Amino acid sequence: FCVYGGHKSDFDGHSKISRNSLHVFPFVYLPVCFSVSTQGPPPKGYAETYVNNTCILHANEAYINIDGTDLTDYSQVDDGFVVGHNTIYVPGGADGAVVKGSNDQVLTAKKFKTLGHDATSKFIDGTPTADMILSWAKDMLLGEEEHH
Repeated sequence: FCVYGGHKSDFDGHSKISRNSLHVFPFVYLPVCFSVSTQGPPPKGYAETYVNNTCILHANEAYINIDGTDLTDYSQVDDGFVVGHNTIYVPGGADGAVVKGSNDQVLTAKKFKTLGHDATSKFIDGTPTADMILSWAKDMLLGEEEHH
């Protein structure tokens, strides 16, 4: 359960895994659920992983930021990153969240999905109430795995 925290990897790190986490209004140097700030994507076999998480964003914030990666190059994205089964709450749903890549490349999460990436994550238009978030956190901290 992370308030203002999310997944961050940098300085050519690799193989970090975030799963079954609740990221509430993440801010990992910038507002983003999953951020990898490296010279390029991790090599095949050393992927960064962000799966089965719930992340709550404000409008037009980044779901994913993967520096040094061409978002339209299927092998760069899918060899270096494992992303899926996430639930993202953001005003506008898949049109309201963005994915950032190299050279100021920005796609909506919806467009990112149409390129064949992250087919299993869902984007919910809106923001859960504070009571909902606290309920999920309580369930998580007391051992209930399914929190969204």
